[in-house]
Amino acid sequence: MLPQPQLPSGILAALRTMPELVDASCVGMAEQFDDLVSGEHHTHRAARHRAAVRICHRCPAFDACEQLAATVPARELSGIWAGRVRGAG
Repeated sequence: MLPQPQLPSGILAALRTMPELVDASCVGMAEQFDDLVSGEHHTHRAARHRAAVRICHRCPAFDACEQLAATVPARELSGIWAGRVRGAG
């Protein structure tokens, strides 16, 4: 059995406490929504982020994610949250 992809810790914690995020489109796609992927060229990262943002804007949990992101200090956010690149490196 292959290991299940892990969500970034902030999103994982949110999924445990906010049932409205359980159906979020990012579940199981952590790398797509991560800020940085080791060894990735900046043009690939930009394309990956654009694709993630498109997924976010169709997500059934978009509003809940946006509300959660507004409560988390900016320095603790990383990657794509509610259709925005956060903590870009």
